[in-house]
Amino acid sequence: MVLLLRRAALVEPDLDHAGPDRVLALVLLRAPGWPLGPGDPEEGLVVARRAATRVPGYAPNQLALSEALAANGRPGPSREAARRAQALAEQARRPVSRRRRAGCARRAG
Repeated sequence: MVLLLRRAALVEPDLDHAGPDRVLALVLLRAPGWPLGPGDPEEGLVVARRAATRVPGYAPNQLALSEALAANGRPGPSREAARRAQALAEQARRPVSRRRRAGCARRAG
């Protein structure tokens, strides 16, 4: 899986808002380390930063970065990334609600 994610990050780095790097970072952060698995929190942080740099306005990338920072003993920056993720998620949610209300008004009228 790690090999395929690395390949996807090279071939289509923008897929799903930097999804290959985001998912690879989460695997590296959550999997057990050697010899049991591919886990590597330090590399997970590098990859999470790459995803968050590639598409900084996507909340899941900021959440992955927050998790990576926390796993590497950086609680302050981790909280900042989590706050950015929350703000981005709230911002993304608002326009959808407005569009839904507008669509309902058109159908009712």
